[in-house]
Amino acid sequence: GWFDRFGGLILLLTVLPGFGTIIPPVAGANGIRFPFFILMIFIAKLIRFWALALILFGSAKALRNWWQS
Repeated sequence: GWFDRFGGLILLLTVLPGFGTIIPPVAGANGIRFPFFILMIFIAKLIRFWALALILFGSAKALRNWWQS
């Protein structure tokens, strides 16, 4: 029902852990076009890894500042 309601934008939920293994096969079964599928998955993963990089590098910088003070 979610694909009927929200369409391919539901693919952006693959940002969340666990959804990346459930949503893509369901998207394929519902006939989402492949170029759109690739674009949405790329955007979702880009957001996810960008956020993880910010967390990682921000934590490292905070730890280094704490250690130096």
